[in-house]
Amino acid sequence: MINRQNKPWEQPEKPAIDVSANGLSSTRFDDVYFSARDPIGESRYTFLEGNALESRFRGLSSDERFTIIESGFGTGLNFLLTQELWQRCAPKGARLHYIGIDAYPLDATQINTISANHPSLTKAWQTLIERWPPAVSGCHRRRWAGEQVTLDLWWDDAREVLADTASHCRQWVNAWFLDGFAPSKNPDMWHEGLYPLMAQQSQPGATVATFTAAGAVRRGLTAAGFEVSKAPGFGRKREALRAVIKQARPMRAVLTPWDAAEPSPEVDRTLVLGAGLAGAWIARTLAERGVHVSVLERGEIAAGGSSNLQGLTYTRLSRRYGELSDFTLAAYAFALDAYKQRFHSGELIDDVDGARCGYLQLSEDEATLGHLEQVLGGSGAMARILNPQQASETLGLKVSQSAIDYPGAFWLNPPAVVQSLLTHPNIELQKGLGTVTLHREDERWWARSGSGESLDCAPLAVIACAMDSGTPLGIDWLPLQTIRGQTTHLPTNKSLAKLNRALCHKGYIAPARKGIHCIGASYGPNEALIDERVEEHGENLGKLLRAVPDLNPQDFADGLTGHVALRCNSSDYLPLVGAVPDAPAFELGYAALQHNSRQVIAECPPLQPGLYLLTALGSRGLTYAPLAAELIASQIFGDPPPLPRYLQRAITPARFLFRAIKRGTR
Repeated sequence: MINRQNKPWEQPEKPAIDVSANGLSSTRFDDVYFSARDPIGESRYTFLEGNALESRFRGLSSDERFTIIESGFGTGLNFLLTQELWQRCAPKGARLHYIGIDAYPLDATQINTISANHPSLTKAWQTLIERWPPAVSGCHRRRWAGEQVTLDLWWDDAREVLADTASHCRQWVNAWFLDGFAPSKNPDMWHEGLYPLMAQQSQPGATVATFTAAGAVRRGLTAAGFEVSKAPGFGRKREALRAVIKQARPMRAVLTPWDAAEPSPEVDRTLVLGAGLAGAWIARTLAERGVHVSVLERGEIAAGGSSNLQGLTYTRLSRRYGELSDFTLAAYAFALDAYKQRFHSGELIDDVDGARCGYLQLSEDEATLGHLEQVLGGSGAMARILNPQQASETLGLKVSQSAIDYPGAFWLNPPAVVQSLLTHPNIELQKGLGTVTLHREDERWWARSGSGESLDCAPLAVIACAMDSGTPLGIDWLPLQTIRGQTTHLPTNKSLAKLNRALCHKGYIAPARKGIHCIGASYGPNEALIDERVEEHGENLGKLLRAVPDLNPQDFADGLTGHVALRCNSSDYLPLVGAVPDAPAFELGYAALQHNSRQVIAECPPLQPGLYLLTALGSRGLTYAPLAAELIASQIFGDPPPLPRYLQRAITPARFLFRAIKRGTR
């Protein structure tokens, strides 16, 4: 399984490639990605025909999911051809989930060079290139909602990824593409431990296709329970292997699944409590999957922490892997693609609702800067390290510290984001409701007003109302904390108009929105008052002037105004995302973990049926909410997860009950 805790942070190794008359090849493995003769024909024959995909796609029902895992994603050619076939053959409503794994991912520039040689797929390749993930280990999800296609790209070792997905004890795979470099060139990718992991996750009838006929591969598949046959190879290749598994293989739990959720793939309606960033993102994510969503808001939409004038998509690279930094980076990478698609579709308007301006993070941590400069290698794709002079030139204003430059980041207007997300035919909004309570009756969640009036009902409910998230059902064990934050609004001037990037220091400032810069924010833990305070405006301005000393304080001498909002944090600063456990039954069922927390109790956790939580996003709602919503949607539909298991466990609400059991405090 994937577990990087406290290891030095690094990027996956970028492969060196050679594009020649003989095709595309890897210099590391001295083998071809594909030959120059007919790579498209070879891919179609070996993998699409080898798995009989056309007839299987046509035979799907309108609500079925078809899952493919490819080891050795490479250029994405197999995915593009599969996506093209899906568009032609799959019935409306069916869903394709394609998982590509590569420990040495190409970058977008390399893919662009390759695509130029294949004009028939240029348009499709360009669409993929525009959404190509950064070189960051882990899972990168891309969804094409209109086509009901999901692509998960895992930049990791194939065995580690399959062990991680196998830990969920789910048989979700219908077809396998084994397309790494030849076993003689890259034996690690064809390790004998790979095949049992494949068998465990295969549905009965799942097929395997590969270009190789190597004896070790045939024996490994056979030993794992696949029935293996040989087919004629493509072109000059003599033979290739195909396989099928006819019976489900027994699955063994390798960890206690206290973070698991119970899928409800037949769901057609869901309640969402809260119409801030968390509620809007989960509502839209479910609506795009065909679910009718009723959003219930006690006040106005985009209130609380979602009401600021400007916010940033934010991450902070670290020298070492850790749950907080790893989740933040995964969420940031996902959010960049999500907002890019919203601007591309016209749902968000450039320079009004936000802009992809990037940001600089000032830093005096020389050890971290030195490590990151070494591992980032100056590629600039995800981030780059700048000395003070470079940082000043990039920002447009003089700074005296080194910085990490994140060129892909957005500033956004949170209310505009919320409004755009809630604008969907499958979403119904009720606002101004006051107190809303939930209770379970007749296998449905019923929402009622403070006066007892029935508001709506559905089989599932997602609580996404920040500090109020513990109140609808008295989930009093949630360690939630109110944080007061005051931002200051500065009219732009000749100096501030030079900002090319947002700037994060002890506070932050973004390029102006309609002539106003939002700076901030103050930090008031356990404060719930929302009065505007002169001294906090002074603190915000003081932090900015210390970060950018050439600014003239007299330019901001007039009375300052701004905005106060309350945000919600958890005690470990990670969000609460996932199914809500039945606390008394959870404590009873997992009581033995107090004496040995590493023992495996195979039973799934007792849950409050159909109830999910998405809250405690803190100051990072714009960054966290898209991926958090995607995880909950995957759990509801029983889809493969968009996160490694250790990060799912890091953000599930049940983690606090599990920790309390370990400590013996409950």
